[in-house]
Formats: sequence, C-alpha cells, structure tokens
Amino acid sequence: MPASLAPTPRIRLHQADADAPWGPALLDSAERALEAAEARLGLRLDQTARIVSLGSEREFHEYLQSRPAHVVAVARSRRNEIVIHREAFFRQTPVEQQRTLVHEMVHLILGRRVRGELPGWLNEGLAMLVAGEGNYRSAWRVQVAGAFGALIPLEQLESQVAIGSELQELAYAQSLSVTRFYLERSWPESTAGPGGLNPAPLARELADPVEGPRLLTRLWDVHFRRSLEAQWRRDHRNVWTWIAFLSGSGFIWLFAGVLFLLAYWRKRRFARQKREMFAAEEERDRELSLDIPPWEYEADESDEDRGR
Repeated sequence: MPASLAPTPRIRLHQADADAPWGPALLDSAERALEAAEARLGLRLDQTARIVSLGSEREFHEYLQSRPAHVVAVARSRRNEIVIHREAFFRQTPVEQQRTLVHEMVHLILGRRVRGELPGWLNEGLAMLVAGEGNYRSAWRVQVAGAFGALIPLEQLESQVAIGSELQELAYAQSLSVTRFYLERSWPESTAGPGGLNPAPLARELADPVEGPRLLTRLWDVHFRRSLEAQWRRDHRNVWTWIAFLSGSGFIWLFAGVLFLLAYWRKRRFARQKREMFAAEEERDRELSLDIPPWEYEADESDEDRGR
C-alpha cells in the first residue's frame, strides 16, 4: 500500500517505549483502551495520541514538571499525550492496567473534544464510570463519610479531585457517586439499556459546538452546583442515617447488651442440660444398681444352694 494511502495510526509510542520489550504489549493495550473509551463516550479522538512512559517517579515528576501523589498516569490533552509512571503501572494487574489506560483515554477524548473545562468531579466521574472503576468499597466509603458528616464539599471538587491527601480515595468515590446521580436524574436516556449507565448522551452534548458551551455554563453555575449537591445528599440521607445509628455509641452498647444476654442465656441453658444429663445418668445407675458396692450384694438363693 502506498505510504499516502496507509491508515493514520491512532496511537504512537515514544521512541524509547517503541524500541523496548514492553512496547508491543503497551501499544496493543492502549489501542484497545482507546476503542473502549470511544465506544462508551460516543466520541472519537480527533488526532493521533502519544504514549510516553517514564521509569522512575523522579523522571515522571520531572517530565510533568509537577509532583502528583499516588498517580500512575496523567492525560495531557493539549499535547494529546498520556504520560505513564512505568514502575507503578507494571505493578498493577493486567485488568488494572487496562482500566488505567481507559481512564486516561477518557480524559484525553473529553479534553480534546469539549470546548471548555469540565468541573473536576464530572471529569473524574465520567472517566471512572467508563473505565469501570467503581466498586462496593468506593460506594461504602461515600456512605460512611455521609453518615458522619465528613463529605467533601462539591465546590472543592470542581477545580481539582486529585487533592493528594488521606481524602484522595473519598474525593474520587464522591465524584463518581455525584456523576452517577447527575446522569440518572438529568439524562434519563443514559439509564436505558442492559449495560448500566450510558455516558454517551452527555458526552456528545458536551462536545456539541452549540449545546456544549451552554451546558458547561450551567455546570459551572453556583446555583446549579448547590442544588445538585443538596439533591444528591437528600437522596442518600436515609442510608446515612441508618449507618450513623448502627455506628453510634448507643447502638453499640445496646448490641453489646444483647450479646451479653445471649451469652448468659446460652450458659444457663448449657448448665441446665448438664444437670439433666447427670440426673438421667444417676437414675440409670440406680436402675442397674451400679452404685451398690460389690460387698453389699445379697447372695442369690441359687448361689447359696450351689455352695452347700
């Protein structure tokens, strides 16, 4: 095929990665991740993406000119590239690696196709949703934080979700939870179908040259944010109340008291069963005369006759 007719590659590896032993596998995984992200979002990446991997954390930070904490990869849409901390990436399982690549591809596609900046919670929430990163642990993390009033205000999650502290896990989990709630309430067509929430309707409108800027203006509106957060908290309030009740000191003492009474009842029951068992054995011994010493047995008449 002439060079002019050859298809444009969707992804290019940095030369050092292309020549490395891991290059072919990394390229294959990245291509599959791009296909998955495009299919779920209903959007295509407009240009060839570039993959760069750095071997150490120091090289990773120097290349990014920043020091993100607990980050395996970063998507930089302006450069149309994904930068990978190779040491951390290869410590992941193959499934985790694929999710990481899909997550960053979503950031790359949205960053290239949306004319404006997304709120941080929505940007991360969509990436996690498409990559299938939500699980029971993240949902439970949000529920517990809500029960004890430890949720992060949504305003703080607008500009940045990677806050680099002990709240990092909660920030991502909360972003996913709010994104799910927003899709379910504001985009009914996203809930249709057997594959779970479909982010494509929202993603396509965000990328629309006319509707996209209008939607972004609404998403950044302070009144919209307050209303969304209030509705999301109200929707989870019943669950949070139960968690707080079940975790409160009053319930703990009540539960401990029930356990004590149960243990006392079982002890009394076991003692009664033991007494009944001993009584039955004593009755059986009396019937068999096993409690009479041998020297107290009365001689049988037949035995006396035989002795004469």
